[in-house]
Amino acid sequence: MLKILLTQLGVGGVCAVVAWPLAGMAAALQFFLGTLVGVIPNAYLGMRIAGFGKATDAQSMLRAAWLGEIGKLALTIMLLVGVFVFVRPTRPGWLLAGFVISQLSNWPALYLFRRD
Repeated sequence: MLKILLTQLGVGGVCAVVAWPLAGMAAALQFFLGTLVGVIPNAYLGMRIAGFGKATDAQSMLRAAWLGEIGKLALTIMLLVGVFVFVRPTRPGWLLAGFVISQLSNWPALYLFRRD
């Protein structure tokens, strides 16, 4: 789980650094904030599920996963609203790009860190 989160942060950070000379500091900041909006809720979900990793009761594990997903969605909404309210100038395209890239980097990370 930690490797996937670090991969998301790393990919987002590298893309933000690449965006800086191409589109400016504001765009790079928005891209990285979009990455954080994707990674922080994923970390919450991971901690929520990992807390029940040793449980043998399937019902409690399912409940933890549902509550984690609900919390992840709520946290994502709150972070997006926070960025739009408190960060100026807002570049929604760059913010969305950072969010999407952080979510899409899950797939290669799962492949790279799979257990054989």
